[in-house]
Amino acid sequence: MNDSSAEFKPLLTAMLELAMSSYFRRLHAFARGHGLGFSQLATLFRLYHHGGCTVSDLSQQLDFSNAAASQLLDKLVQAGLVRRFELPDDRRVRNHCLTDQGTQLMLELKGSHRELLAALEASLDDRERQAATASLQTLVAHLDRLSGQRPDLFLNRHHGDGDCPSATYHPSVKE
Repeated sequence: MNDSSAEFKPLLTAMLELAMSSYFRRLHAFARGHGLGFSQLATLFRLYHHGGCTVSDLSQQLDFSNAAASQLLDKLVQAGLVRRFELPDDRRVRNHCLTDQGTQLMLELKGSHRELLAALEASLDDRERQAATASLQTLVAHLDRLSGQRPDLFLNRHHGDGDCPSATYHPSVKE
């Protein structure tokens, strides 16, 4: 192991732990401030990023039972964050999407994360920002390649509506 490898692993670990810790602290505070549990927030994330889906789709993707997913969606519908609707081509299938209020909530959360990133970016001078950008581009490219070669390392990585076969109709508009 050379000197750069001895420094790389602990620094990468520290960076990832700090980033995840900050992200999850903000996520937890946001959820608590809006009276949401983590499962509800995960459901809102799923709907925000991938569009409408059925109870069955959600239960498979988030590893909940159908009953738990149904109950979770019912609470989000009652809270006005999610809307339930029938698919035009099969009225037996109930699909779910974010309401305008649900979309606004997710945009608010994204804004909170953007504030943290803006503060971090502002703390770097031009040279540091350029070096960080080059390093991050390299790491993202390698992680993306690994996700295809070793999907077991990225079990919960989703790639669009292909994850939600029933999501053929999206009545809500995303940003």
